[in-house]
Amino acid sequence: MHEAWMNASTNVAQMYPESRINTYYVQDEQRNITDYFSVDFTMDEILLIRRRQRSPYRDPSYDDRFPVASLEDLIRVVQSADRPVGIYIETKSPIFTNSLSIIRDSNVTFEGLILDLIQRFGYNSSRSPCFLQSFNEDSLLYFANRTSLPLTLLLRASDDDDISDARLDQIARFAYAIGPDKQLVIRTNSTNHIDLRTDLVQRAHSAGLRVHPFTLRNEYPYLAWDYRQDPLNEYADYFELGVDGAFTDFPATYSNFLNNTYCHNAC
Repeated sequence: MHEAWMNASTNVAQMYPESRINTYYVQDEQRNITDYFSVDFTMDEILLIRRRQRSPYRDPSYDDRFPVASLEDLIRVVQSADRPVGIYIETKSPIFTNSLSIIRDSNVTFEGLILDLIQRFGYNSSRSPCFLQSFNEDSLLYFANRTSLPLTLLLRASDDDDISDARLDQIARFAYAIGPDKQLVIRTNSTNHIDLRTDLVQRAHSAGLRVHPFTLRNEYPYLAWDYRQDPLNEYADYFELGVDGAFTDFPATYSNFLNNTYCHNAC
């Protein structure tokens, strides 16, 4: 699940009565949200829920077939592979999660629980195939004081006014990378044409930061008309600007791009 509220991405409404719906003010979103919240369910209850495709323009063939996976489930799958596979863990809504009584009364933190789990699986050094990411700087600062794992500060498009060189230097004191909204790297206008290719990648590199923009998608509503509805053209544009990686909803497309671009002769 992408968020703690589950109705849009699961069949929770078919599995549990409306009495399980709750309303929370989610500080990270700055709004009240009424929904079925994962924090109000036990893991045994969540395992009875099945996943659903939340996007109407994506294949729903797998709806209601698979349970919700835990982070531990994901790590076990990753570590069973016959090659190194990295993981990129985000602390979603950490202010909200850390405000919950179940967290405060247990004298733990959301970040501490994540760190305890991944360290049990051997993710404990700067060379471990694990990144930690968040929009929340305090969440990353917690990690920075307790682990040498690489950290990525995510940046919203609305952060455009707060990415000066001085700000990038400050981020570089605790983070390995920034994860900017892709509009902060290549900006489109109201007609969905490219308006500006910014210098953010170059300035971040000068500060010693890597750059991993989000989110590259295949569907045409997310592609500038300049790319002629071909997502590979978008990948090429970003990588020509020097990005060091990217977030995508379509890893096969990303893999094909990397293989065709960088492994054509060497692989």
